[in-house]
Parts: sequence; structure tokens; C-alpha cells
Amino acid sequence: MYMVGSVPQGPEVVACYIRVHSNVDEDTTRYFADFEQEMKDRKVNIKGSSLTLVDSEDHHKLTVVQSDDLVPSTDFEMWHKCKEAYIAQVTDPHRGIPASELHVFPAEITACYYEAEMPVILEQDYRILHPEVVALLEDKERLEVFFRAVALGMIKVDDSKGQPYWAFKLPGDVDPLYVTVPSARLDGRSEDDIFDVIHNFVMEGHDQRPGMGEAKNVNWDKLRDAILVTQRELGKNKTIKRYQEEVDSPKGIIQKMRADVENRRSKVSNTNLRTVIGQEYLDLADLATVVYRVGISIVTDDSCPSRQTGDISSVWSVC
Repeated sequence: MYMVGSVPQGPEVVACYIRVHSNVDEDTTRYFADFEQEMKDRKVNIKGSSLTLVDSEDHHKLTVVQSDDLVPSTDFEMWHKCKEAYIAQVTDPHRGIPASELHVFPAEITACYYEAEMPVILEQDYRILHPEVVALLEDKERLEVFFRAVALGMIKVDDSKGQPYWAFKLPGDVDPLYVTVPSARLDGRSEDDIFDVIHNFVMEGHDQRPGMGEAKNVNWDKLRDAILVTQRELGKNKTIKRYQEEVDSPKGIIQKMRADVENRRSKVSNTNLRTVIGQEYLDLADLATVVYRVGISIVTDDSCPSRQTGDISSVWSVC
């Protein structure tokens, strides 16, 4: 999709990549050098280094890929026009199409659920989640289980053995599963990025120590059972308090993300740049807030989980 009149002169830049195993011997090197020059002679609109010969490990195939860059950066406002049209379509109460019906991949469909919930629960305008957040949404239940396990103390930063790392341990377990790997340096390192932590736990689900491979994995069934048991042992009021503290406490991951973004933005004078710095962390913080508030509303409800809507209510239940 292109703006009318945005590319009247054709592509702004044309690039061509030739991928082939060309350096077998002097003859093949010379042959493909001639081939490259012939391509440049025939395709005069490809300038200099924009036509590149790239080595390949495949000895039996030659691949030619050409790209036409049609839209100059001055015309990127069309993305915003398309975004506005999309939001208008999916939020129209009379003729709108459910956002999930316009997507194919599971992570995108899951994102549609949160994008619809955020305006209702957080009283915000409808917005599209940052791609970095969407990339974590392949499995909705596992993502939400991650946040519950954090609030219940099953996933946390462990600094008891030296350098801090994120550890996962079920009640009764002796050794933790390393969600991140502690630094080997004496002076340590900066804190683990929460996106890496979630990716390692939700997407990979195994111990991150070198040499462990997938020998030690997250047992998702045991984790769900442990959450249920812990919630029942805590009782309704204490369970709600744990989840609410994770939303409000300066020490919780949600407020830490918000504070970090605010600190980073405060150091930037350019207003336009400042508004986009750390948006992925604010989106993740809002998503996590939705997870906890939905959970709190379910725990607060006196009805049994079978009467709740949604596919995760049974994990929240303290009935």
C-alpha cells in the first residue's frame, strides 16, 4: 500500500544481492566476478555497492534477491494514516470488525485481547501494543502464569550466592531453575532486561545455564497446581494484596519499568524522541497491570471459577 504520488519516479533505491559459493578456486572466483559485473552492466539502476556478491555455504544453489525501496522516509506518515484507519475499524461499535479476525499469528491475536481490555480496565485510549511486547504473546496463559508466579514469590531475583540472577523455584524444590545466568565478572553487570527474563521463562522455559540445554524445564502443570495451592493457603484477602502490591509497589516490576522509562526520558531534550523512548516497557507495564486487575476481580468474586469467563480463571480461583 503506497500513498498516491509517493513514488512517481519509481524506486528510490534498488539493491541486489547474489548469494553463491563462489570462492571454490580461481576459475569459479573469476567466473562469478564476471557474472557480478554483467549484472551491474545490465541493471544500470543499481548503483555500485548496492549490487553485492555474498558467499554461501550451499555448493549447489545460486540465489538472486532484489529489493526496491519505494517509499522515502518523508512519506512515512502513511503508516499513521493506516494505523488510524485500523483503530477506527476495530473500535467502531456498529460496523467494526473484531481485531482478532484481521490477524493470523497467535501472538497478534493475543495482543488484540489485551488491546481491547486496556481501554476498559485502565481507562485509556485504544492503542496498538509495541512489537516487542507482541513478540512475548505466543502463549497467553504462560505469560499470565509468569506474572502470578512473580507476585507469589516463585520467580524472583536471587542474590544469595553472589551475583544476582532471576530464579524460579516451586515450593518444596531444593534447587532453582536459572531463568537468567549470573555474571561471571567480579564487578557484576546491569540488571537483566525484563523482556529477556520473560522470553527465557515463557518462550524457552528451561534452565539458561551453559551446558544445561533443556535438561531442566519448567513443569507447567506443577506450576499451575502450585499457584492454586498457594492462593488457597494465602486466602482471598492476602492473595488480592499480593497482586495489588505487584501493581503499586515501587519494588515491583511494573513500577520499576515505569520509573526506568521516566528516568531515561528525563535525560532527553527532544520532545518527539522523548515520547517514544521506552514505549515497549510502558506497554508491558500496562499489560501486566491488566493481568493482575483481571485476576483480582476474579479472586474477589465469590462465585466459583467455572462461572467465570476466560481461559485462565481457574488458575486465579481460591474457591
